Amino acid sequence: MAGLATVRSAFKAIQKKGVALTLGRAVLTPDGDEPWKTTSAETTGTFFGVLDDYRAAERDGEVIQAQDRRYVLALFGGFIVPKAGDRLEDAGVSFRVVSVQILRSGAYDVLGTLQVR
Repeated sequence: MAGLATVRSAFKAIQKKGVALTLGRAVLTPDGDEPWKTTSAETTGTFFGVLDDYRAAERDGEVIQAQDRRYVLALFGGFIVPKAGDRLEDAGVSFRVVSVQILRSGAYDVLGTLQVR
């Protein structure tokens, strides 16, 4: 039960201070009788998150490049768990998710730290 309280606290803090962000994932579906042909669609979800940008000392030019940004998302209740290759949209600007670190509490995904470019 303590894990659930931690989840709720983290979610409420980010919901209060954060902004709504859209996470999108491309989904390919086989097209009818010709499964080698696919139709592309995007599944999206809205999360609350905050920009926790990289400091100059963290930007090495290889793993973390000059244009990369770091977002922290509250994942509690989300139906999409972020993964590399997803699209994150913040105020109309789209970024590609490069890497994801998930913080879990018990059986719950609490926070997702996303590196985007």
